[in-house]
Amino acid sequence: MTHDEPRTRRRVLRLGAVGASAAFLAGCADTEDDPDAEEETGNGQDQEGEEQADDDDDLAADEGDLEDEGEDDEGPDDIDEADDWGEVDEILLETDEDVWIGAAPSMIDGEENPTLELTAGESYEIGYVNRDGDGHNLAIWGDDEERHSTDVNNEEGEDHWLSIDAEDDLSTYRCEVHPETMEGEIEIAEE
Repeated sequence: MTHDEPRTRRRVLRLGAVGASAAFLAGCADTEDDPDAEEETGNGQDQEGEEQADDDDDLAADEGDLEDEGEDDEGPDDIDEADDWGEVDEILLETDEDVWIGAAPSMIDGEENPTLELTAGESYEIGYVNRDGDGHNLAIWGDDEERHSTDVNNEEGEDHWLSIDAEDDLSTYRCEVHPETMEGEIEIAEE
């Protein structure tokens, strides 16, 4: 897999942290220079049999972030959780044969063809991950005409993104290959 995406500081730090965590968990950390460092047995316990703090959950979460990134370099690296639509500027959908499934933010997680609530005049990154390997695209419609769209993609696991400004007349998003079943509403709220 080739990435043409520039190495952002956050991405470099995250990759470094994953590597350092993996090295530490593998027992490769150098403790000879630190006389106060506890000796490890390699089985999650120190020499005296006491359980060590488990960092596997943090490592797994970091590795999950890296595995979920798609091939397309136009979208965000990760999506922050939000408690309400006013905090959202990135929206991720997934394909599931003939419907969209909400992935992020958490308000739409798992929802079929979720309604997207945008604020007029705000900028958004809206994307999807092809989970089924069928041909799909993402198109934003307003006043019965296409405004923004991605190319049709049938590569499983790839993500594709659109950068849009929320306009009052935006009304729907859809897959133009499956417009009867893969369509959701867009609601525009005033600032």
